[in-house]
Amino acid sequence: MMYLPNKNVTLLKAVSRDIWHRNRGRAVGASDVSTLFGLNNFTNIVELFWNKVRLTPPTPHNENSYSGELHEELVMKKYFVYYDPSNPTPERMLQNAEANIRLRKVQRFKRGIFMRNIPLSCTLDYLCLPDQFALKGAAVEVKNMLGHVVSRYESGIIPGHLLQVQAQLMCTGLDLAYLVYYVDGRFFRCYAIEANLELQEQIKAQVIDFWDNRIIPARKVWNDPLMTEQDKMIKIYEWFEPAIDPNAQDSLQQFMNTRFKEISKLGKIMVTDELRTFIDGYKMYRTRETEAGNSKDQ
Repeated sequence: MMYLPNKNVTLLKAVSRDIWHRNRGRAVGASDVSTLFGLNNFTNIVELFWNKVRLTPPTPHNENSYSGELHEELVMKKYFVYYDPSNPTPERMLQNAEANIRLRKVQRFKRGIFMRNIPLSCTLDYLCLPDQFALKGAAVEVKNMLGHVVSRYESGIIPGHLLQVQAQLMCTGLDLAYLVYYVDGRFFRCYAIEANLELQEQIKAQVIDFWDNRIIPARKVWNDPLMTEQDKMIKIYEWFEPAIDPNAQDSLQQFMNTRFKEISKLGKIMVTDELRTFIDGYKMYRTRETEAGNSKDQ
């Protein structure tokens, strides 16, 4: 059993899906963080706000979520354990799989992690036990992705997922996470993401502001037995409902449809060392895939 470095957390036992969803109302979840930054194509900060205030029922378990859970286990047992971060090529992973050379051990970790000092929580898919690549162990987040979606990003990574992983690193106290994509039900992609303290401070500030200045006071109004529901809605709307940044989705669309290398020359986006690592890794994948395709054609 692996213990988390962050001791200032409360761990919830594995419970039913309904109880797990109710517990999410206690804090901002790691998967909610991208919404706070306007980087979630499926929802916005106003919808998140009302969900947390009124504690509305979440999306029920469905075919998509069930399929995702099945693929998670497959990806961990048949791909991730053979993946070599020092040589992150499909060829090396397949060689290790054929020779049954397992480079790491993973454990299922479907427990809620709630930070005690800030209203932030997460639920991890898996934990990678300490090994030569992650001395303290690492968090593992698995995503089922469509190829035409990830191909819109130069790095191959969805920006909102980076925020989610950083939030998970904050909750666990770990220094490393693996973001795993299972693309089109066929292709394994894995990105090692280190803790970014500057980004985590931004996440912390957004979470505290959203929760303390909006959710908590709005809940007091919503739970006031002396007010009508109409009066509650109006008061919350006027006083506490957050504004949507009209440029947030436009910025995301620009981020999706441009190439970092070209944009950086124009000074419109700064390519950090962390982002450069993602880009270089992605380009290496594409180069080797092209070379393998040319060789096959010959």
